[in-house]
Amino acid sequence: MRQRAAQPDPAPAQQNGKPWATFKGMIECFTKMRQTLGDVIYYGELDLAGVKHANEFKSTERALACYRAMEKRRDEQQSGGREEAA
Repeated sequence: MRQRAAQPDPAPAQQNGKPWATFKGMIECFTKMRQTLGDVIYYGELDLAGVKHANEFKSTERALACYRAMEKRRDEQQSGGREEAA
């Protein structure tokens, strides 16, 4: 009986530091972050990144940098930081 070849890691995005593997996955991640942060902080971070909506990112690096900034804001909120979603 032949053994199956090892299946590729189902989360290749994690290997390169991104929480997504596809453009659709990126949009889903940003959507969840918007729900967590609230519109004011979410759109403020997008504005700082130079876009109005997550689907406007032209580079993975810029999208990831913005997402990481949002993660930091989320962590600050969850640890009782002074920023609150409106």
